[in-house]
Formats: sequence, structure tokens, C-alpha cells
Amino acid sequence: MTTSESTVGLCPHCGESIPEENLIIHYERADGWTIVVAGCRWCDIVVEPKPIHQ
Repeated sequence: MTTSESTVGLCPHCGESIPEENLIIHYERADGWTIVVAGCRWCDIVVEPKPIHQ
């Protein structure tokens, strides 16, 4: 599993890091609700990446 500063999170299916360039949607509402959607290049599907806890 690889991570970098330009990562939006981890794929919930394979666990690989998803680079920022694969980001499709990043939406934040004023009430704090956020959704992030990105394409996993390893699974070849669209996912909601899990946050990386450092």
C-alpha cells in the first residue's frame, strides 16, 4: 500500500491509495457534511475513499 501527500484516501475494496488526480467529486456543505468520490485505478471502479489516518 502506498501513500503520498497528493492522496485523497484509500480504496475501501483493495486498500491502495487513490491519488488526487483520480478525484471526481469533493463536496462540502456548510453544516460539515462532506462527500469525496474518486476512481480507483486498481479496481477500475468509482469509490468513496476511506481517510488515511496518520
